Amino acid sequence: MAMSGAGRYLMRAGSRQMLSDNQIIRSALVPQERWASLYPSKGFADYSNGTNLKERDEKKGTVRPLVYIGAMSDTVRRVKMLSLSTCCLSVFGGPFVTFFTNPELSVIMKGALCSTMVVLSASTTFALHWFASPYIHKLTWVPGSNEVDVEVLSWLATKLKRKIKLSDIRTPYTQRPLVTFAANNEYYFIDKDSFPNKELLDKLLPEKRKQ
Repeated sequence: MAMSGAGRYLMRAGSRQMLSDNQIIRSALVPQERWASLYPSKGFADYSNGTNLKERDEKKGTVRPLVYIGAMSDTVRRVKMLSLSTCCLSVFGGPFVTFFTNPELSVIMKGALCSTMVVLSASTTFALHWFASPYIHKLTWVPGSNEVDVEVLSWLATKLKRKIKLSDIRTPYTQRPLVTFAANNEYYFIDKDSFPNKELLDKLLPEKRKQ
């Protein structure tokens, strides 16, 4: 039975399409096979949970440091920056507002009002710094080491980096809030509930070390 020209054209087009599809599938599988050979299923699972990195560090003889970030670090920093900003506005803007917006007041009253505004603003900023200065924003410890690196905030909300030897940690005999331990005549606070390592936590708590 003779096949029409249209039928032969459709058969040739179908064969070319099947050939191109096979080439596309094979070309797509090649890089996948290469990727699978580079990252086997077991190794990929290990990379996802970090165990392979740990094994590699152990083979190299290196130890990854443990890093603790305070849960309220961002909040404390923002509140401190806000307090500093209001203090600066009160110190520099208070006299201007008082002397130029209340012409009916005497100079003595204006001076007393300006002094009161400056003292109140400075005292609240100082109180906030006294309250939040022990807060540890970041702590770094290499397992097996006898010291830790901590970051706290200065009264200008800048980072202060300090090294603390674990042997210098003492019980904090103070009534100040937000204090967990003392070292080198300084007070420090860590969040015990969110601390990631129990071994180091026991070393940072003098009461537990005595037990």
